[in-house]
Amino acid sequence: LQEIIDTYPDYEILVCDGYDDCILGYDFGIGEHIRLIYSVKKILDKMVSEEGLDEIDAIEHFEFNFRGAYVGESTPIWCQDDL
Repeated sequence: LQEIIDTYPDYEILVCDGYDDCILGYDFGIGEHIRLIYSVKKILDKMVSEEGLDEIDAIEHFEFNFRGAYVGESTPIWCQDDL
């Protein structure tokens, strides 16, 4: 994450606090926005192993609070890599 921020200091980059280790990369969004790409599998695994949620609660929490949240053009991209 820090490398991305250092490379693009003039861009607004929205970060999901506590999930830096779940970042896969980034994409240039519409206009001058960078969108971080997060691993859904890593986020769900972290919610279960570190935050104590069971698998169903982790999925529900992710779907409502992460995937369901639009916070502007820099909203992160959720890579569905848990297949």
